[in-house]
Amino acid sequence: MQKLKIVKSIECVLVAIIVSSCAITAKKWESEMSGPILEEHKKCYELVNHAVNEYSLPGLQAGYKKYGEESIISTGGTFDYSRKEEVITEQHSFHIGSATKMFVAALFMRYVEYGRIRLDDTIDNWLPDYPNSSSITVESLLNHTSGIDETLFNVPKYLIGSMIHKQIIWNPNEVIIKIANTSSPKSLAQRSFLYSNNNYLILGVIAEKIENEKLSEILEREFFDPLEMHSTALLPGGKCDSINIVSGYDYFIPFGPHLIKPEQTSWDSLMFSAGAMVSNCSDLLLWIEALFNNKVVSSNSLKRMMEWTDSTDNGRDNSMVSYGLGISKYSIHKNILIGHPGAGFGGECFPFWLPETNTAIVVMYNESKKDNPAGKDILEKLIQLANRDISHE
Repeated sequence: MQKLKIVKSIECVLVAIIVSSCAITAKKWESEMSGPILEEHKKCYELVNHAVNEYSLPGLQAGYKKYGEESIISTGGTFDYSRKEEVITEQHSFHIGSATKMFVAALFMRYVEYGRIRLDDTIDNWLPDYPNSSSITVESLLNHTSGIDETLFNVPKYLIGSMIHKQIIWNPNEVIIKIANTSSPKSLAQRSFLYSNNNYLILGVIAEKIENEKLSEILEREFFDPLEMHSTALLPGGKCDSINIVSGYDYFIPFGPHLIKPEQTSWDSLMFSAGAMVSNCSDLLLWIEALFNNKVVSSNSLKRMMEWTDSTDNGRDNSMVSYGLGISKYSIHKNILIGHPGAGFGGECFPFWLPETNTAIVVMYNESKKDNPAGKDILEKLIQLANRDISHE
């Protein structure tokens, strides 16, 4: 019986390889503006709808928000490449991947403000059985200097299991221990910046131990509800039933593209606090403005989050030049931005703050693939548009 199950699992994987490896070409997106529209909205609309076709994206949201003013947001495309499904609107939510880390980091800075933890606390306070736990601090998890390798996808059980059993819900308490045992812990002398999703999975588990509550509920109470981010949630769970989540296409998972549907739980429960949030452009503009204007954490906490570690040789993103506590300093064609990008499981997201003009800016779409030029290119064009808008005031 066990052999039969293994054979059937292999058969399922082979079918997935054959079916999902077919090339997908996006059909041309055509849209027309309706009614009178302000010039800045028109320019944003033209940028977004041109980008959908230029980069063969299924759907796209993008916009910017100058401090204290209304958001300028445009959308284009559909749920799918064939243009047969729903048209993307401002109310739709996308997977935002590692942009989730900003929220987890802000939560821990609040814990510091509340006096519930210290950044130099070691994680053996909550996870005594974790390897090297007595020498790993909360701060080192937040800024990726813990010495913990990226091993989330080194365990076939999780990678293959998530591909086959799309409705499974992984237990993060078990996941962090299982993946920890796939690599040797580094000594203190060997530790430097090393971007690792493992760090933020551990932080999510610790947060739930501190609160004795699900992380999805903690984030709702602390951030989403007070900031009226009604289209944002940590999956699976949270208030996802009331959010219109977009399906997305992922090319990172082997044998892709894979269509990641909102009802699937395997990848979200595996990524958990490292990258399982969904949100939309409107909510993220509110978040960026609030975070970088001391409305989420205190000015001292924000300064602490922006104490930078060199991350130029991170092996993942050459635009990420420095990393703080859950936020990064990003450099795009001489523009310096602060925030945290995210990519994976059918979505890419670029939520940033432009410090020179105190402007929030967001680009997001329902496709994720390695070295996708779309996000940075659209971001650069949107920055030019936002700066031009400011200069004309």
